[in-house]
Amino acid sequence: MKQLLLLLFAAGTLVACKSNVAPEGEPTEISFDSLAFHPDITRRNTSRERIIRPKISPEEARGRFETDIAGLDINESDGSINIDRSEAGIRYTVRFVPNDPKLKPDTVGLLIAGLDYLDSVYVLARNRFRAFPIVNADRNYKATNGQAGLPRSMNGRFTGNFGFTSALPPLLNDSLGIIDLNRAKDIILERRRTNSAFTNPLNLTVRYTLRDSVKNAVRDTIPGRATPFAVVQNTISVQIYHYQFRTDIPAFVSDALRERRTFPRGRTENTPRTERPVILVVVDRD
Repeated sequence: MKQLLLLLFAAGTLVACKSNVAPEGEPTEISFDSLAFHPDITRRNTSRERIIRPKISPEEARGRFETDIAGLDINESDGSINIDRSEAGIRYTVRFVPNDPKLKPDTVGLLIAGLDYLDSVYVLARNRFRAFPIVNADRNYKATNGQAGLPRSMNGRFTGNFGFTSALPPLLNDSLGIIDLNRAKDIILERRRTNSAFTNPLNLTVRYTLRDSVKNAVRDTIPGRATPFAVVQNTISVQIYHYQFRTDIPAFVSDALRERRTFPRGRTENTPRTERPVILVVVDRD
């Protein structure tokens, strides 16, 4: 009899424990018409700005939208995204958090196509004298020539403007988008020699035009037929610092690089959305 009572007590305890477990939430799903979109700087601040909106399942679900990296111009309430005002060359993760606790959050990846450069210290003595553009957030793809060598049938044209005239050779390869860091160093030294008020950094704006065959693109057109490419026109801001030794790098520059290694693209959710300059730190030797 005693054993029977113990068994009944254990069974009742098990049932009570199970009843206290919260039921697993019902799944939700967030999606966009495509996973890749193409910005165009010529549409920015005009009535032609491209806005995309998410599809939510179930349709009646309401909640807030978050992103892992600041730089995506997203409305937190309805999830609409302004492609042309978002930072390009970045693969974002968009998360939908339902108001209803019975519904589970969902995430989706989203690529804003374009170019980026790697924030880093480049040591010239180690033959790190070129900064390559990163295409569509994929470090395995680098420009190899200005014609067929760009990934996914991309043909590139790049122009750089650093705000003054120099007799030195070009800083930027206009067909590859490669930044020559030896030349950047020479330009910085020249400016220091001719202008005692000059201080780091050298500011460079890279304007680029690419043709990209990623799906769901805004198509370029040729009279009589449509091409399978999107035209991507955008700019990216770059700051170039030069120091003789790594130990000469000031704390504020080191801290900025460290932050960008800790957080993707160097931003946290609380960082205001502004166009982030890439930071390239050129040192002669370690």
